[in-house]
Amino acid sequence: TITCTDNPVGWYDSWGDYFDCAYYSRNFYYMYASTGTCGIIGSIFENFNTTANQACCGCGGGSKDGTVTTLFPTPAPTSAAPTITCTDNPVGWYDIDGPSFDCTWYSQSSYNTSTGTCGITGDNYENFNTTA
Repeated sequence: TITCTDNPVGWYDSWGDYFDCAYYSRNFYYMYASTGTCGIIGSIFENFNTTANQACCGCGGGSKDGTVTTLFPTPAPTSAAPTITCTDNPVGWYDIDGPSFDCTWYSQSSYNTSTGTCGITGDNYENFNTTA
């Protein structure tokens, strides 16, 4: 058994995606039954460098050997974004005002606005030769 696949997969003519291989296969030009839709307009409205007569099985085109072109391939899966880990340096750092004002305080403080506590005071209150 020889099977046919419309090729390229997803083809439609230059008038838009309504006018695809299924449209041409429905044979709307019934009054011209001897030639049908494919015979009347199948070689006219080229799209993707292909006409209905070339792309659609219903018009005698398509692929009969299983080789097809996909116009809209599924994007390859992307890997998840890398996990970024952060380590306080030096470990256990806190600012000059004492252990309550450590890296956790700077990252979660009520002062954490759009610029963050680090953006407001991060360059101040040096301790251990380091600021937040």
